[in-house]
Amino acid sequence: MEMEESLNLFYFLFGFFFFN
Repeated sequence: MEMEESLNLFYFLFGFFFFN
């Protein structure tokens, strides 16, 4: 579960930078 949360955050940051 912790790994899933970490991946979720990673994808969120990746998307944020990608959109920026």
